[in-house]
Amino acid sequence: MRAWATRGGLGLLALLLCAGPVPAEEEQASSRRTWSLALFAGSAVLLKKGWDFHRQADEFYDLYRQATDERDAEIFFDRADNRDVKSQMSLLAAGTFALAGWQFWSRAEKERRETGAKILGVEVVPQVELDRGRVGLALKRRFF
Repeated sequence: MRAWATRGGLGLLALLLCAGPVPAEEEQASSRRTWSLALFAGSAVLLKKGWDFHRQADEFYDLYRQATDERDAEIFFDRADNRDVKSQMSLLAAGTFALAGWQFWSRAEKERRETGAKILGVEVVPQVELDRGRVGLALKRRFF
């Protein structure tokens, strides 16, 4: 099950990485919109996971307070601390993913107004040399 999910996740990631910005119809999804939806979905998953860790931390803390043996109390306290840290990190990552998704979503309209050459960072320059009988096409890519 886990290998299947890993392969599926890697396949989805490869698909998203290969999808470049293209001029889209109004009803079509652009790459920025696709990435923003992926980030929003990741944010929702991390939010759920963070909430689950928070509940587990509370449960382990209650067990820590009820423990009579010093060894058990230490184990429960360490588990509660571990789950609490994971909860905080998951919630922080969820907020970061949501913010990044919002930025992608809000800038998607700007992407649609730009030309394809500006988006890709490639300038297309047709070259015609009539005296030599040549017709060419140069692709120039900006580095900065």
